[in-house]
Amino acid sequence: MKKSKVITLAVGAVIVLALVIGYRLFGPLVGAKVEQHVVRIDLTRNQVAANGPLPGDVGLYAKELACQQKIPTPGFIRR
Repeated sequence: MKKSKVITLAVGAVIVLALVIGYRLFGPLVGAKVEQHVVRIDLTRNQVAANGPLPGDVGLYAKELACQQKIPTPGFIRR
């Protein structure tokens, strides 16, 4: 191997090592900022689990649920 290839590999290894160390040190800080952002935009626990609010008008779901709760049957057939 030539001397320049050895130097290139050593510099590449140092850069990769520096990136890994930076990720390990600053990764938790980035994660904490993301959690603070989620709290700031007022997402519920269900919306966080779904990776954000559902798109569109979800008022129809509430209407259907209210209508279904007025019906005395369980919504499925018991055998």
